[in-house]
Amino acid sequence: VQTCALPILGIVEDLEGNTKEALTFLHKAAELDPENAGVYHVLAGAYEKLNDFDQAEEFYRLSLALDALDEDCLTDFLQLLMDTSILEAYQFITAFKEQNDQNKIAGILEVNVLWLMGRKREAISLFQICVEEDKEKAKEGMQKLRLKRTKEEIKEQESVKDIEQHQVKEADDKSVKVEDKVNEENVQNETESNIPEEIIETKSKKSKKRHNK
Repeated sequence: VQTCALPILGIVEDLEGNTKEALTFLHKAAELDPENAGVYHVLAGAYEKLNDFDQAEEFYRLSLALDALDEDCLTDFLQLLMDTSILEAYQFITAFKEQNDQNKIAGILEVNVLWLMGRKREAISLFQICVEEDKEKAKEGMQKLRLKRTKEEIKEQESVKDIEQHQVKEADDKSVKVEDKVNEENVQNETESNIPEEIIETKSKKSKKRHNK
């Protein structure tokens, strides 16, 4: 397999839901091309899917160290940090912005963090600065954040839907069992009610005779 094909194979496996298998191709690609920031970004995303957040953070940082202008990688990494610690996310983005002022989306990301921290005046003030510097970039940054949040919400909704479906199935199974039991009892009662009276009387007389003996 050619070196350039390995990341593609990894991405394909990941998209098909074979994230663990994807890691094999991606690690091999990183080994053969250690300066490829994109491979580390994909690796980070794969580990994040597997809930291995320490490994995900390591590869996000590696990717950004090689390409600090990668806006998608920066957005993804900051979202990971915000999901675990908003304070850590704030400390990271402010330090990153100071060292990498060429990444124009960093300011918008800081706006988002400040807003979530409840520092809304600072967020609005910084957003105005971002708009003055580059209106289109500010708009693009907000759209990226909105899109990522939407994807996360869809995942959560799918997860809740799976749980609800499982609960409905369990309830249906219990209902079927109860229904079967009721039907069984109805059949038994029906059978007994269809026994001719003569047989019932005969059985009753025999029972009395045995009792008298």
